Order: sequence, then C-alpha cells, then structure tokens
Amino acid sequence: MQESATIIAHILFRHGAFMNISSVLRTLDTCLEPASKGAYALEWDSEDVMVAQFAQTRVIIVAGHQYAPAAGFALTIAVSPRDLDAIANPVLSSLHRVLIEGLVQDFTGTQATDGVFWQRARAPITTEAVEIIADALAEKLAQLGGTPRPFVADAHSIDTAQFLSPSSPTFQTRPGQPD
Repeated sequence: MQESATIIAHILFRHGAFMNISSVLRTLDTCLEPASKGAYALEWDSEDVMVAQFAQTRVIIVAGHQYAPAAGFALTIAVSPRDLDAIANPVLSSLHRVLIEGLVQDFTGTQATDGVFWQRARAPITTEAVEIIADALAEKLAQLGGTPRPFVADAHSIDTAQFLSPSSPTFQTRPGQPD
C-alpha cells in the first residue's frame, strides 16, 4: 500500500439521521483528547466546517447538507499533516490512521449509515479543498438520486481508496462510474 499523507472519510448517513452539533463536539473531543494530550485547538471555519489542530495534525470536519430529496447527508472528515515536513513521519502517519478510524467508528456507532466512502492524498490538504470535495460528493450523490452504493462499494476501506490527483484535489469517480 502506498502511504497516505491525508485520509478522508465521507460518512453517508441515511435519511432521517440527525447530527447534533454538541454530539459532534463530544465525539471529536473523545478522540482528540488522548491523541493530542489535551492540547488541541478547535476553530469554526464556517457554520458547517470545524478545524482542530495539534502538533503536526489537522482534523477537518465538514457537515454536508441533504444531497437529494428523501436522502441522507454526508459528514466529511479529513485527517492531514499540517505541513509537508510532517509527511515522512511514520509515527504520525500511524496516528492519523488510528485517529480517523476512531472518529468514523464513533460517528457511525450512533446513527444509521449507508457506509463510508474513503479517499486519500499524498500531501497535506487545505480546509478549502476538503469543502470542495464534500460539495462535489453531494453533487454526485444528487445526480445518482441519493444512492451512495456505487461509491461505498469501490472505496469501502482506507486501503482500497483512490488517491486524489495532486493537480486537481476534487472528487473523482472510478472508471465506469457516472461523472
């Protein structure tokens, strides 16, 4: 497996699922507290975007909107190094994987989901890029009538997830899937 600097998880919640912001903050705190030894900073980039940072780690959460009538919504989580210097650190890479897996497990344990769609990048990612990717995913799901199954089937784990193109860090479909 090629190493990932950034790991992105799109949790696809079913219609009727409810995301309470205080629940999101509790889940985030539960995972970040031990990983950061209590030294993380949380900021709101907008009403739908939270960014937590500690040491050489950045966690970006984008709360998506309902992607089609009578459909669910996606919660996008990206765990990334803060800068290029941190990419070569295997301990940090391992921490990022454990951190995102813990966040996904905590978020999916309380709500009905259609699965998790994973993406990877070989470089750190910006908050703006994660927002663009989340918006593009919602648009693709809307085009498919809110059916997330093709996405989840092809990228159901971190190890099978497609790498984002460095020249265009936006949502990409696999060959044979609708663009």
